[in-house]
Amino acid sequence: MFGRSPQPEPARPTETPSPAPSPAGFVAPKETPPAPKPPGMMSGNTTMNNVPTSVIGKDLHIGGDKIIIVCESRLQVDGEIVGDLAGREVIIGETASVTGSVAAENVEVFGKVNGAIRGIKVALKPSAQVDGDIVHELLTIAEGAHFDGRVRRAKEPGEVQPVLELPKS
Repeated sequence: MFGRSPQPEPARPTETPSPAPSPAGFVAPKETPPAPKPPGMMSGNTTMNNVPTSVIGKDLHIGGDKIIIVCESRLQVDGEIVGDLAGREVIIGETASVTGSVAAENVEVFGKVNGAIRGIKVALKPSAQVDGDIVHELLTIAEGAHFDGRVRRAKEPGEVQPVLELPKS
């Protein structure tokens, strides 16, 4: 009366055969894909938008009288600089210390700056320590950032445009 119809056996995932041990008894590990890179990073010193990045490493100290460092693209500073910086985009890393002015279209500060900052977009991140005045068009100060100085919005775009040419000697 009440009969059971045979139920099909549930499908099992297909198993891949284990690699055979080598003559020495070692089994080769399965190939794993390379680890993903951080967002925006490609290879070397360029990013997805192909903007070259110049890096001043954390083991590098640059200092002297009237030092001016100019980068026509992106400059990542992780070391110590006593002098002025200018570039299209300047990133002051967490391990960086800059004593001098920083001028760029886009300035991001994670480390220490003792001097004036001029930029179209200026962002002080939570680990930033800035002692100096800021002239900007757009300013972001994250909670936790230390800032001691005056802030002024630029009246003209030329006030915050970085000079990317060295003065003639």
